[in-house]
Amino acid sequence: MLKNTAKGNFNEAKASKFYHNRYTPVLISSSMLRKYNCAQVDISFVKDNTIYLGEVKSSKVGISKRQMNRLKDSAEFISAALDVNTQILPIISCQMH
Repeated sequence: MLKNTAKGNFNEAKASKFYHNRYTPVLISSSMLRKYNCAQVDISFVKDNTIYLGEVKSSKVGISKRQMNRLKDSAEFISAALDVNTQILPIISCQMH
């Protein structure tokens, strides 16, 4: 478990550096999202007046239906709270090379 957590943290840091060096980062409170039963997001940034919510995965298995539904809840919540468009961006870490 710890090995997977370390790998996940490494992949998130790598993806964060990639996207945040190219686009404007957005800080979204994970405690606020949890309070409204929404999913936490790994990476968020603004591009072309849209906030992208990135979920980093270290395998091609992808995002479960349950997690995708919670990410959709997060996107809807952020969109309504900030009056902006949002889009979910699944990020497979092997694409970051």
